[in-house]
Amino acid sequence: MPLKTMHEITEELLERWEESYEQGQPLSAEILCREHPELLDELKSLIEALLAVEANIGRVMGSSGQSFEEPLATSRLHQRLQVTSEFEIVSLHASGGLGNVYRASEPYLNRQVAIKFPRKEHLNAEQIARFEREAQITGRLSHPGIVPVYSLKQDHLQQPYYVMRFIDGLTLRQRVEQLNLQAANSVDYFSTLEFRQLLHNFIAVCNIVAYAHDQGIIHRDIKPENIILGPFGETMLMDWGLAKILNESEANTPSMSASSCADTVIDKSIKTYAGQVMGTPAFASPEQLQGRVDLTDTRSDIYSLGATLYYIVTGTIGRFDKTSGATLRHNTGGIVPYRLIAICHKAMTESIESRYQTVTVLREDVERFLAGEPMSVVPETVWSRFVRTVRRRPGWAASLLVGVMMTVVAGTVGSLLLNQKNQQLSETNQQLESAVETALVAKQRATSTADLLSRTLQAGTPDTAKGTEPTVRQLLDDTAEKLRTETSINSLVAADTHTVIAKAYLSLGAYDAAQLHADLAADLYLRESGPNSAETLTALAHKALLLSRRDRDAEAIEIAGKALERGRQVESLDPESRVTLIDIYGCVCSAAPNPNHEQILELHREAYEFALQAFGANHRTTLNMASNRATALMDLGNLEEAEPLLIEIQKAHEALLGREHPETLVDTFNLVALKFNQGDYQAANNLCQMNMETYEKVLGPNHQRAIRLRLLLTMTFVALEQMDSAITEATIALERSKTHLGPVHQNTFEARGLLASALIGSGKIDEGQALSNEQYETAKDAFGPTHAYTIQARTLFFELAHARGDLKAMEKWFEEFRGSPWEADYKEILNTALEKKNQESTPATAN
Repeated sequence: MPLKTMHEITEELLERWEESYEQGQPLSAEILCREHPELLDELKSLIEALLAVEANIGRVMGSSGQSFEEPLATSRLHQRLQVTSEFEIVSLHASGGLGNVYRASEPYLNRQVAIKFPRKEHLNAEQIARFEREAQITGRLSHPGIVPVYSLKQDHLQQPYYVMRFIDGLTLRQRVEQLNLQAANSVDYFSTLEFRQLLHNFIAVCNIVAYAHDQGIIHRDIKPENIILGPFGETMLMDWGLAKILNESEANTPSMSASSCADTVIDKSIKTYAGQVMGTPAFASPEQLQGRVDLTDTRSDIYSLGATLYYIVTGTIGRFDKTSGATLRHNTGGIVPYRLIAICHKAMTESIESRYQTVTVLREDVERFLAGEPMSVVPETVWSRFVRTVRRRPGWAASLLVGVMMTVVAGTVGSLLLNQKNQQLSETNQQLESAVETALVAKQRATSTADLLSRTLQAGTPDTAKGTEPTVRQLLDDTAEKLRTETSINSLVAADTHTVIAKAYLSLGAYDAAQLHADLAADLYLRESGPNSAETLTALAHKALLLSRRDRDAEAIEIAGKALERGRQVESLDPESRVTLIDIYGCVCSAAPNPNHEQILELHREAYEFALQAFGANHRTTLNMASNRATALMDLGNLEEAEPLLIEIQKAHEALLGREHPETLVDTFNLVALKFNQGDYQAANNLCQMNMETYEKVLGPNHQRAIRLRLLLTMTFVALEQMDSAITEATIALERSKTHLGPVHQNTFEARGLLASALIGSGKIDEGQALSNEQYETAKDAFGPTHAYTIQARTLFFELAHARGDLKAMEKWFEEFRGSPWEADYKEILNTALEKKNQESTPATAN
């Protein structure tokens, strides 16, 4: 017999110690080394190492499992010592269904690694094969969200282990539980950045699963415990031990009886234990729980992803309950947004064919929820989409008429002109005399303009009115009449007055009257001040803005663009005028069809930064430019960046102007629109109702912005499927808008369309038909058969046909708006209806 090496003798002595330890009577190192005293120190070191690490494992496993784990721990630790020549084991990191993962260091490369060994209890050839298969499958997947496997090896007992990258962090379950504790008793959980980050983590997991599916592999055990969130933004999907290669014979796949899955007891930590197969019951698809291997495919992973999303949005583990889905609540008390409920329902439906068919579509719906865009599971009606993208532009247009006029009376016009001219005083001493003379002329103009407006306002005082109560519109009309009839008024004074009146008409939503005075002002400034004066350029920009509001987008973009181009070439242009030219061009471009949102955002950013440099952070002009920049971010879909900016702007306006100032109210409207775009319809609804009284008190119930807030309230009721409330609010908005703004005003069209759509949705077909006819005829007569409003009105006829189940009529009306921005929305509705009809007309095949 060959002589044993010192290493083999040490191994035998260590095994004798382990056996005696397991029997409860451990032998000392001195007794074991009687015949080999030269090995005494080495054996003592090994025994101390075993005892130290075993104690650490005892703390990890807990006292409840100690009696079962003691011999197992020794066996594991003995195995660990076999790889210490390459790696230094640090500690047990985690235990899973197939094995135990240890944290280790690799001295040669000076890096941390993870080493996974198969679990020793009841280890057999089938489990070893599955363990090796996990390493092989993980190793063939190359994705940032999948832990790379460095090597698959065998120890001295020919048992496998593999080495992989070490990832430290919280599991998704731990992170959700952590947030649940922080957000206890909060009803605003879904508005927090932390919750939105969880959804971004979920999107990352979807990308990982989509990649695996593309490689022909399904995971079959997706759950919060198998998702690791690293400290530097990493999102990793772990534990591929139950993964299956699609189209591979199940005979080649290590497996166990399907029934064991149903018998598994789920404890609080939801661990994956040996003997469990094809997923954890709380997150496994119905076909997995039934042992239907033939039905298990990529859509089984989609179910598990849906269950994981359900856990994120509710904070609890469970299967989707259709009866309570509409009022699903997070365990902190907040109502789960309806659109997230719809995603969970779609992903977790029992029917495989009714689920999302690819992970990509599931991921896109979550992304669209975050961006406030329409989703595949919650198709928006055209009118909801139309109102959702209403122009939300703050600034001078939101100011009250009386505030504007009184400001002018107080000398605002004079101050603006004096500021423009005073800047010239500091540029050169040679122009001093000319600048003083021009400033005096500007002062005289301001005085004359203020005098003209004061005489008009006097008509509204009790002494002059003598019991009558003239409206703001009447005062404006009287001023316009004086400008037309009093030939002695200075041309520049008349131009200044036309400008003020145009802004006042615009604030009332009287676009035609505002356009008339904007045109007159631009013509007078051009004639008196020249083409490159600040007054002429800003007047042209305001003229373009009115054209945009009247849907003459091509003219508006051309005029505003030329004004900005010329303004950039005038070096002496004052900061206020420069900011106005940039901002209005951005607003005009955003209102046109198919806007370039990146370009628009850049324009509003430029205007904001110029105002910030010229006027400071808390100046009203700077805040208005910041508000327009935030609106551009919303239009681009960047809701995360827009939200804190809007909140900051509202706080600044409230501190500077007060809570009930019109510009502060504009901020409130923008925040409501943000909530709606985020899909948080309940929060948007609450904000609308909270601020409606203030809006109507400050602006008046018939003001165009008060009506627009009511339209947004209507839209939230539609989104929440509260059709009776939607019909009530739309009826009020339509009556007020039609009476005070006219039958073809933008608000009137939106109110009529929303009311018609809500009536159709609530089953009141005849009433919906009458309003749809009125909408179409009004648009056709006012704008012509090819105008966007007319084409959009035809979509109501499509909705009527859909409600009646008339496929031929649906196809007819669909052709009427083919090629329009609404084609894609209604094409899906039409295809779904056609497919349903084909299924109903096809006789069932006998089994």
